[in-house]
Amino acid sequence: MKNGVLLFLFIIGTVINSKGQYDYSRYLNVDYLQYNYKYLDKDLNIKVSEENFQEWVLKYDFFQERITRYKDSLLVVLTEEFGNKHQSSIATRRITFTWLRVGYYIWLSELEAEELGHKYGFNHPYRFYEYFHTDNDSIWDNEMIEFMNKLRAEVQVKTNNPNVWKMSTKKFLSYSLVNNPERIKDFEEYKRKINSKDNCKEENCCQSKDSNKEPCDSVIVSK
Repeated sequence: MKNGVLLFLFIIGTVINSKGQYDYSRYLNVDYLQYNYKYLDKDLNIKVSEENFQEWVLKYDFFQERITRYKDSLLVVLTEEFGNKHQSSIATRRITFTWLRVGYYIWLSELEAEELGHKYGFNHPYRFYEYFHTDNDSIWDNEMIEFMNKLRAEVQVKTNNPNVWKMSTKKFLSYSLVNNPERIKDFEEYKRKINSKDNCKEENCCQSKDSNKEPCDSVIVSK
């Protein structure tokens, strides 16, 4: 009887985990930059009343004092949009992806990364990230192939790790992000900053993407 109960629980757990994994994969395949949102305008700025916003903060148990930037507010609004925090988190990360973070992956400054992205016709950082952060490098032109080879060589020298040439593109770029000296330096500076002073909350900072300029989300390594 005990074995039967354990088997039943195992099957139920497997079904739940499989369903959760399926849902997660489905969230990843959505184009959040072109999504037809109810609560964002065409420029991805928030278009909700303060009353509704505060209602959702309470509804989804967000901490009001931690909502200080556009990105924080966006997470609240998209949680109402999608009905769950998993999908809203993915969408928020993609919408607020920065040129600074692009630069951390490919060892360029924020301005250099933006200029390179624009050269390839990408106006949003995440679109350029999709282009170079792929194992299907057949979509690259010769210039990008040469650029990525030089990047591998630079990372190899800096980390003294010859295995970078054996890594898939995605694995290599995750490795380059973690080991980027500028990102490491900026992260140390960020830690010192948050330990030395409180974050300020600017008036109307929640509504505009212009309030999303603080680099902390880019220097922290996460998938």
